[in-house]
Amino acid sequence: MSRAVLVILLCGGCSAKLPDVTLAGDGRGAETSADAADAGDAGDARGVEAGGDTTPVVRCDWSKAGFSLSAPQPLSQLDSASEEAEPFLSADGRTLLFASTRSGGSGKWDDYIATRTDTSDPMAFGNVRELAAINSPLHETRLAVSSDGRTFYLSAETATASEIYIAELGSSGGDATTLVRADFKPIAAINAIGIQKYDPHPSYDNLRLYFIASDINGGGSQTDILVSSRASPSDPFGAPVAVMGVNSGSIDANPTLTADELTIVFNSSRPSGQGSNDLYYATRATRQDAFGAPQPVPTLNSPDSDTELHITLDGCEVYFTSNRGGGKQHIYHSRYVAP
Repeated sequence: MSRAVLVILLCGGCSAKLPDVTLAGDGRGAETSADAADAGDAGDARGVEAGGDTTPVVRCDWSKAGFSLSAPQPLSQLDSASEEAEPFLSADGRTLLFASTRSGGSGKWDDYIATRTDTSDPMAFGNVRELAAINSPLHETRLAVSSDGRTFYLSAETATASEIYIAELGSSGGDATTLVRADFKPIAAINAIGIQKYDPHPSYDNLRLYFIASDINGGGSQTDILVSSRASPSDPFGAPVAVMGVNSGSIDANPTLTADELTIVFNSSRPSGQGSNDLYYATRATRQDAFGAPQPVPTLNSPDSDTELHITLDGCEVYFTSNRGGGKQHIYHSRYVAP
């Protein structure tokens, strides 16, 4: 779902300045795509860093020239007569979080959960349930979960804005279905800037949170992709900075990254696209570098609105939102195809 409409409706003035610059158990380290072994044919996979880092291998390298993505397939088993958007896959590949406007929910956009046991089949998601204890009469959109399945991030509307919240599972464990809205606490440093904050995406180690904010420096309906960092998972997030190399002055939104944070995918309304919103990707050599020039994601863009892509940790599969073929937003799946 494009957040552009909500941003324009809710944005007002803003004085804050930006620095220039499992749900079904522990999913840490799990492979996120069933064809990960085959993806090795794509070329040299990016391995873990030295020093004992347990970051999963990124098997599908988006920096390789000539790669493509398979023809997108709708996840029709999730469809309702309304709309579905904001897909986020748990690290173990068994749980898909998403938002929907389907009837019977608590508000206009509400969060839902779907699960599967066969992680090789994107069409195997079922057992769709509303996360009613999280939802409210207002908008709940992106719900994201850390790689260990214990930290949840939520972007949700207030009476005057949209903010980002964090919730930690207790020592007794649980999953998204055990959370209630009171578990979510606002992230102070992130919510102190801009008007609307959306689209949280945690890094694999849960030390950085990528997100978007609108009207940071009086930019009206412009949104930028930002990142906030912390020293450990028990520390608060610090002041956000811009993600260098990806922001255009248009609406840039919905950042998603591979486990090593060397590939970012996002949607943008920049004028070079095919539709009102298109999907772009960018790569970098190290996490300290700025991203290179964004490029359109091959195969997936259409004359309609294509947004809210989620890339698996290994870079081999994507889930995204599109309103192609009828005007309503639904969730699609595609796989990396080696050059």
